[in-house]
Amino acid sequence: MTTLLGQLFDLSIVLEKKISNLYFLFSEIFPEDAVLWRQLSSEEKNHSYIIEEARDALFSTGFSSTAIVPKDIDKLKLSIKKVNDLISYYKKNNVSVDRKKAFEDAISIENSSGEFDYEEAMVKQTPTPPPSLKMFQQLNKEDKFHSIRIKKYADNIA
Repeated sequence: MTTLLGQLFDLSIVLEKKISNLYFLFSEIFPEDAVLWRQLSSEEKNHSYIIEEARDALFSTGFSSTAIVPKDIDKLKLSIKKVNDLISYYKKNNVSVDRKKAFEDAISIENSSGEFDYEEAMVKQTPTPPPSLKMFQQLNKEDKFHSIRIKKYADNIA
């Protein structure tokens, strides 16, 4: 896809998959937290599927919601770079990394461009939501509030 909107959808999918990979890596590095990280990894992968469906629907039928992707492609690219850098860091230093740092990094990612936009769209409540957004919210189910869940989990083990 060559349109800006197409690129935003494509990069948002890349971001979700990379975050899924990072969280799965965390599950291997921190076995004591593996259940949390694998659950979040699975949810991030699900987010990528939802965005793929939204992209495909938009460009085939026009029935979609652009609210689930960010508007700023440069910020989205920075988020992807940040996740790539973290994956490299944790792969290189997995024996000596601090568990607390992993929680902080995950919360930071969840509040970055792409993730924040997706989360905001999934929890958005309006009196008459567009049918496409409502459908994607239903597909997303309870796969939300990652930063809050990570912080709560981290606070409970500290």
